[in-house]
Amino acid sequence: MSSSPPTLPAAHAFARNDFVRPLAIASLLVCALVLVWCLLQTLALWALSGSGPWQVMVAAAEEKSFPSSVL
Repeated sequence: MSSSPPTLPAAHAFARNDFVRPLAIASLLVCALVLVWCLLQTLALWALSGSGPWQVMVAAAEEKSFPSSVL
């Protein structure tokens, strides 16, 4: 049996750009989440645009001569 202590692997010295990959992955995930959120809002508003309450809001806006781009 050996009496010498086990050797530990050398500690990894961080390079100046080790933060780039995790930052890029986090940015990509945030961008993907925002894109999915915008798509879900678009689908919800598209489904809502044909409903009765939305048509009532459009008619009320036209009565007050709001531009249609407001809604």
